[in-house]
Amino acid sequence: MTKEQPITGRQLRRLQTLWRLLSSFHGFDGQDRAVRLAWVGQAAGRQVASSKDLTRTEAAKVIDRMQECVPAHLVRKGKARPGRELARRMGTEGRRSRPDASGFGSDSKLTGPPDARSLELLAELRHATGFDDEDKLRAWLRSRNSPTRGSTTLSTLAKVNAVIWGLKRMIRRQKKISHGSTAPAGVSA
Repeated sequence: MTKEQPITGRQLRRLQTLWRLLSSFHGFDGQDRAVRLAWVGQAAGRQVASSKDLTRTEAAKVIDRMQECVPAHLVRKGKARPGRELARRMGTEGRRSRPDASGFGSDSKLTGPPDARSLELLAELRHATGFDDEDKLRAWLRSRNSPTRGSTTLSTLAKVNAVIWGLKRMIRRQKKISHGSTAPAGVSA
């Protein structure tokens, strides 16, 4: 009989990351070790005293289960992290704090076309917010609340990022509203 190989460091880090997402999304205390071990044990099919007690097979099973319980737009499965330059571009293009004449980034090299990863994220966020319909999206982009300041053409990474940030704000706002009332004290919602 061969002994199962123990959990890898990479799997352990993935479990920790997913646990933070899972606990914050579902609103329970992510710092409570007993809750975490009970959840991990239930997903693994046996009680565990520590996540380090898991085998590679059990860890993969728990990771898959956690990924199922967290919204897809929060989980990056099997995708490599972007390189330093791409990550910088994804984070800075389209910021209103660095406007040029068009309002989208002050550096001319930052006005390139959107990359596949950004377009994929945009599609996921559009689905999550109900903006799958092109007409509905265009109406929002033409509105006074538009992150693109009225432009409906998403031809640059800056404009795509601005829309992504706007959709993420909508999701955060919806999550905040669903987790607790935003009505002032004494006013019923």
